[in-house]
Amino acid sequence: SMRQVSSDIAHDLKTPIQRVSLLLDQVLEKTEVSEAQETMLLRAQDETARIVRTFQALLQLAQIEGGAVRDRLTPVDLADVARDVADFLEVDAERQGIALDADLGAPAFVAGDRQLLSQLLVNLIQNAVLHGAEGGRVRLEITTSQAEVTLIVADRGRGIPVDEREKVLQRLYRLERSRTTDGNGLGLALVVAVCDLHHAHLTLADNAPGLAVRIVFPRVAP
Repeated sequence: SMRQVSSDIAHDLKTPIQRVSLLLDQVLEKTEVSEAQETMLLRAQDETARIVRTFQALLQLAQIEGGAVRDRLTPVDLADVARDVADFLEVDAERQGIALDADLGAPAFVAGDRQLLSQLLVNLIQNAVLHGAEGGRVRLEITTSQAEVTLIVADRGRGIPVDEREKVLQRLYRLERSRTTDGNGLGLALVVAVCDLHHAHLTLADNAPGLAVRIVFPRVAP
């Protein structure tokens, strides 16, 4: 019921919030405002944009959880997807003082949707970079066995307390220390939804120090 209510709210309020954002743009473009007023309007724009991103994430979650994209699942090389994502995010990670180590090995095929798998990897790596910055290193690894493909994203930061590991997988939940950072508490919830869609099993473990996210997918033929 809570999932349905949050999806309904996101659906009904996304358009009015976008109209508010448009009105703020028009105020800045078509009226004379003081420097202080401009600062306040820009802050209001940032907040409305953040609300829209939250609503978009909630609607995407509802779509994934409803199985609407299940018919798009085809054999996808997860190692190739991970390589593209790592190449895309490596420069940004280095800019933040984080080394992104990728050990991707041989082709690793799963039944999946390439776009959603890319988003899953982006969410996990960006989380690791943001919350594991103290460790200065993020590890991305893919291994295969006869029946499974295992993806690991691990950092060397402060990790997540054992009693909160299940909670961070829920919608809109954020650790106390994360409340001052940008985000909406939906990144890991979306990862969980993508895992469920792909019949993959996710676990959070201690990386001593840091957090290791481990996802096991059923392996398929190319």
